Amino acid sequence: LLQMFACPRGESYTIMRQGATQRYHWPEAKEIIKAFSHIGGYDDYIEAALSHYFNDMQEKDGENKGRIHYEYVPWNSRSAAALEMFAYAVKSNGDFYDKYISQAMDAFYWMERERAKSADIEGAVKGLFPPGIATDHDFNGAQQWTFADTAMLRGYKSLLEVLKESDSAYASEITAAYDDYFGVMKGIFDKFAEEQKNS
Repeated sequence: LLQMFACPRGESYTIMRQGATQRYHWPEAKEIIKAFSHIGGYDDYIEAALSHYFNDMQEKDGENKGRIHYEYVPWNSRSAAALEMFAYAVKSNGDFYDKYISQAMDAFYWMERERAKSADIEGAVKGLFPPGIATDHDFNGAQQWTFADTAMLRGYKSLLEVLKESDSAYASEITAAYDDYFGVMKGIFDKFAEEQKNS
């Protein structure tokens, strides 16, 4: 896991690389942070990852305020990955809560604003993420709920768990959003099950 961290020469940040050097700060970095948080003693690495996502990659204003974004691989699941990383980090060290809760909530609010956009898109499932890029393959106008929304739900759930443990004032707000989001996803699976009940 430690080999996956890279500190580029001449830069002040640390990235999690995938295989080769400088490979786009992958959302899978959350699994590294999860492992480090369980092992303990790696706060410096966790801090570098959180700082990079929330301080370097997060948009600070405008229409997409809160989005964790990387221009060359603009997967919309990066924000969800950041919420998971934040949750794992706080479980490892409670000091990360105060340091990054504002940025984590900005990411959450961006995700909620994006979900709301689907209501105005013909043929889209209301409550899911609107069509966007969630993988290396751009499915041209499709809601990629298997790649986007499942990641978002994991982010919401991880955030909710740590907010409850921290007695955070944000917990009820995240609970309502998670319950709504989960209900939309469950509705999709229920529909599939009904359509295939004789199969």
